[in-house]
Amino acid sequence: MKGFYEQRSCTDTSPTWELSEQGSLEQVPNLKAKWILDEETVLTCCHYAGNEAAESWVDATRLSERFGSETLECMGGLGVLLEFIGLICADAGAPSYASLLPFGLPEVRDFHVECRMLGGSLIRP
Repeated sequence: MKGFYEQRSCTDTSPTWELSEQGSLEQVPNLKAKWILDEETVLTCCHYAGNEAAESWVDATRLSERFGSETLECMGGLGVLLEFIGLICADAGAPSYASLLPFGLPEVRDFHVECRMLGGSLIRP
């Protein structure tokens, strides 16, 4: 299994705009993320400042098939897998967006400290 996680986060939590080729201003997401396993998207997230909720999607069926339902059950369920992936992948430089990602992570002030508390061996200094 080969995976790729990409997250783009804007540290400014106010609406962000970009000038289009046509010369008009278009709002762009402050947070955008996706997780691809073997060229198949299994998780996406998109959040625009000013919108309370993030648009997110997790393909629970495909993740269960890829990791094995028995393996997920032994781990404690899909939520535990997502938290683990979130600790590894989520942008530690943008902790204000942690709770908007579909990993079930809390919003924390110091993401590095929180990650060390939850799984110290996962974080490299």
